[in-house]
Amino acid sequence: MTYGNQFVDFQGRGLLYRSILLPLSADGKTISVVLGGANCRILGHDEVIENPQP
Repeated sequence: MTYGNQFVDFQGRGLLYRSILLPLSADGKTISVVLGGANCRILGHDEVIENPQP
């Protein structure tokens, strides 16, 4: 499962972020571990967020 979005923080900076959850299985049937990762970046001054979320 993956998810990404954008928003404006309390300092007025635009941020992009994304995350992923990967279920892993040792036997191919049962989930034994969930591997997760996330990252984000602050937008540059020349980049604009369309439809910013509060």
